[in-house]
Amino acid sequence: MVNEKNINHDILILTETMVNEESTRRIISSLGFCNYDFILLNYHVWRIWLLWKDENVGHNIITKEH
Repeated sequence: MVNEKNINHDILILTETMVNEESTRRIISSLGFCNYDFILLNYHVWRIWLLWKDENVGHNIITKEH
């Protein structure tokens, strides 16, 4: 089992999460990232999550496609 307190990443990308939007927001808020975006795919079931921390990551989301 991985202890999340030992993990301190600046960027996290998760694919095919199969989590609804309400649960997505709840889970993401518990992971310690100050910023996130996600994409709904395949009838709002399959998702791609992108999470990042501002202090270490410069970013610009240029475009998204569903």
